[in-house]
Amino acid sequence: MRIRACVIALLGFGLLPALATAPPQDDVARVLDRFITASGGLERLRGLQSLAADAEREVYGGTFSIRLLADGRFRFETPDRAVVFDGRDYWLSYRGLVQPLAGEELEPYRHIGLQEQLLHGLLDASGRPAGLTYAGQERAHGQLCDVLTGASPEGHPRRYRFNVATGLLESIVETVPDPDLRELKNVYTFADYQPAGEVLLPTRTQAQCLTNGNEIEPLTRFTSMRVDEPVDAALLSRPAATAPPVTREGGALIGEVLALSGGGSLITNITRADLEALGVADSTALLALVRGHETRLSYRVNPDFAAIAPGAYLAMFNSTPALWLVKAYQGMRSDDSTYAAGDVVRLALAPQVTEAAGAPQGE
Repeated sequence: MRIRACVIALLGFGLLPALATAPPQDDVARVLDRFITASGGLERLRGLQSLAADAEREVYGGTFSIRLLADGRFRFETPDRAVVFDGRDYWLSYRGLVQPLAGEELEPYRHIGLQEQLLHGLLDASGRPAGLTYAGQERAHGQLCDVLTGASPEGHPRRYRFNVATGLLESIVETVPDPDLRELKNVYTFADYQPAGEVLLPTRTQAQCLTNGNEIEPLTRFTSMRVDEPVDAALLSRPAATAPPVTREGGALIGEVLALSGGGSLITNITRADLEALGVADSTALLALVRGHETRLSYRVNPDFAAIAPGAYLAMFNSTPALWLVKAYQGMRSDDSTYAAGDVVRLALAPQVTEAAGAPQGE
């Protein structure tokens, strides 16, 4: 799940703050003024203090909720994890593990604040259009749209499409760099606007890559949109970790299985810090012993599953603080149907295998 894309899709309703006065002939100001009016009116929109929403994804059947506050705090939650900015720190809670977010792990969440997301790069700090240009009209999904061009907070080119008939935002097309294809063109669409209090919000969103056809976020339907709902302070308070700590036994880590994924992979309490203490780097070979089964795995920081053969054994973090032991496309459960939460996991560096001895099973 790409949390950043999901939040962009959710918050595409453009609840903009005050738009500085502009001449009537200014097409950019005309489009933005219509957008603000259609979304509920400037006074109501500027007074919003929070947004809460519940949603479900059509393809994966997953659910999530999000709460955004005007002061920048937020909570994004799925059934097994929560990502929170509490006003001071960003942190992730997952199956009893709690860790701060920093570096690359933090990047997808830097702009998930209410104010940042509501602006969409449309306005600068003074409330004027931020380098926007009116690019005429075009049809999108059968609708005639006014088009504004600008940039995302990261500087990526964007095209904003506003429905001419309703004034509402139909889609954002963003071009981002890609190491293989040079660039990717991603489209975020917003539909089925419904009232929430006295403002109008989209209840159906989707995100796709037009360049390679990949789905960024599946069709998502919002079953509940609430504005200015009281926020329970506990939702933004960092909890204590409840997962058991990992211990050391000689040159091995001793952890346990926290849960099995839907595909049967083993989710452990072993963290990145534990692996670093063991001297593990990308592509390091590891030996995992669980229920008497010894498995040789390759630790991958950013696995390219398109290049991984079925049955390959991997150790990876899968956007969580917990190390996953994965048998590609099959699940570790195919090795032993009795694997269960609470199983002891012994993880150590694997001895090197010479080419003459042959490649290890699953590599």
